[in-house]
Amino acid sequence: MKTRLFLGLSIVVCTAVVIAGHTWASGIDIPGLSVQSPSVQITVWPAPVPPGGAAPITWQISGGTVVSHSDIHWGIKSSLNCPDPLPNSTGDHTGGMGSYTDSLTMLAGHDYLCFRVHATIDGTDYYDPPLGHDPEILPAVLYGNAGNGTGWGDGVNYCSPYNGICWETDHPFSSHYWGYVGGSIHQVSDPISGTQDVALYQTQRQGMSAYKFWVSTAYVGTYDVQLRFAELDVSGPGQRVFDVQIEGQPVLTGFDLYTEAGGKDVAYDRTFRVTVADGEVTVEFLPRVGQPVLNAISVRGISASNNAPTASPTPSATSSVTTTTATPSATPTGTVTPTPSATSEDTATATTTPSPTATATASATATPSTTPSATATSSPTTTTVPGSPAASATPTASETITATAPATGTPTGTPTVTISPTVSATAAHKILLPLLILGQRRLVSGSGPHYPP
Repeated sequence: MKTRLFLGLSIVVCTAVVIAGHTWASGIDIPGLSVQSPSVQITVWPAPVPPGGAAPITWQISGGTVVSHSDIHWGIKSSLNCPDPLPNSTGDHTGGMGSYTDSLTMLAGHDYLCFRVHATIDGTDYYDPPLGHDPEILPAVLYGNAGNGTGWGDGVNYCSPYNGICWETDHPFSSHYWGYVGGSIHQVSDPISGTQDVALYQTQRQGMSAYKFWVSTAYVGTYDVQLRFAELDVSGPGQRVFDVQIEGQPVLTGFDLYTEAGGKDVAYDRTFRVTVADGEVTVEFLPRVGQPVLNAISVRGISASNNAPTASPTPSATSSVTTTTATPSATPTGTVTPTPSATSEDTATATTTPSPTATATASATATPSTTPSATATSSPTTTTVPGSPAASATPTASETITATAPATGTPTGTPTVTISPTVSATAAHKILLPLLILGQRRLVSGSGPHYPP
């Protein structure tokens, strides 16, 4: 979610005035003569917004007396530009000075909506952003260049010449936006294999404890979180090991980047699907050996339920893992074995269809474990975080998916477990249109920060 500071503009009489024989010095605010110019200013809007999510947008109107008309003008962003003029509008609002809120619903099949707010204050029309300036952008996906804090004037520091995606400058987390918690920047000039976007993987943040993204509590959202890595320093396995949790659920445990990527200076991506009801996507990094690292991160909205937020389910000994093929024993174990392909832009959709075909009986007297564990042994895939509803996977790089993961508990007594899901994957090539200003922040003189397109 993005927020902007709103400062009312006070125009003070700045001339020497003679009243009753006394001279009032230039720059003094003379009682009764201070005026405030009418204005409308957008203050908060969420990002990213999943398709179907009704995103609340808040704006402030000040400096006048009567608001006879106020609404949001919006349109669908094409590959490069917003429509001009914006062809659609929300419901009409009237009233006095103060805060107003309406919502825009992200449309399926589109990554960006363009919008500006209009208000008629005491008979005069005002806009934010002003007419003649680029509209604001409501995104379904956000791209962050971890470890590169040197940005251009519009908040972007890398645009891929291969797919048109622009990545926003790394920055610390603040309420109603996104960013890192702790850590430091590390950069190299080494060539990076396994990717065309070499510059994206030559910078990274080291030693951070988390990345956070404000979204919205107006709906329960499902998101794909993609983490992009490259080992830039260590020269062997076991020298950098850390864990990653998303929304408090383990997604990478004992993660040895050098081993998983297949060496030093090799791009390696992983994608995880999560469901969020608390208004914040939180990715935590927990060190074991050395410092955690991250080269880039993106969060894409997948779907939204506009119901009242509910608590995420807590995994138990009877919860199911959606990509599991395991034969339980007294101490079940498992691994996830995705098909490597670190930088492909193909999209695969995996569907799990359980069909009870095998029955295993285990006799043990042990306490069930409530959290399944999995270790990845190859390149990127999409994993559904335990406790989240099952959803179609969207890996960054797999033509085929073969997955095994541990059963969710150690049976007590003599349980009978039947787990034999069938996993099928269908690959579909994804054409990404050049979006040369995806990460752009509009800079308007006198305005606060704006969300990047």
